[in-house]
Amino acid sequence: MIVRYLKIEHVMALHETGIQQFGGIYGIRDKNALDAAIMQPRQSFGGVDLYPTLFTKAAAYAYFISQNHPFLDGNKRTAISAAAVFLDLNGYEIKAPAGAIYKLMINVAEKKFTPEQLATWFYKNSRRKKSSSEVNA
Repeated sequence: MIVRYLKIEHVMALHETGIQQFGGIYGIRDKNALDAAIMQPRQSFGGVDLYPTLFTKAAAYAYFISQNHPFLDGNKRTAISAAAVFLDLNGYEIKAPAGAIYKLMINVAEKKFTPEQLATWFYKNSRRKKSSSEVNA
């Protein structure tokens, strides 16, 4: 299976959309922190992926964008949006109430969730999207 990763342009667009919808200050605070967060899900050591599943990769996006604070504002919103779009690009969608997602990201920001716990949350709260052939059947 080919994994479809996010590019900086994707994450910047998510940040801009979040600021337009919910307010805040648009812009990058630390470009290196943003680059590091976006590249984290691709990391490997000795030829072994550090984030071997789609859910661990989604968790890496959410966790490191949130923790690295690359933006002037809207880091948590951008973090969860990046994880959701990554999962969507790879055939999954998050199925959880907005309140649960909000609480999740507050816990991540307060370091009450590890990346591993976040990956478990994504696994438990995501569903495979139906293909067009399944929808039309």
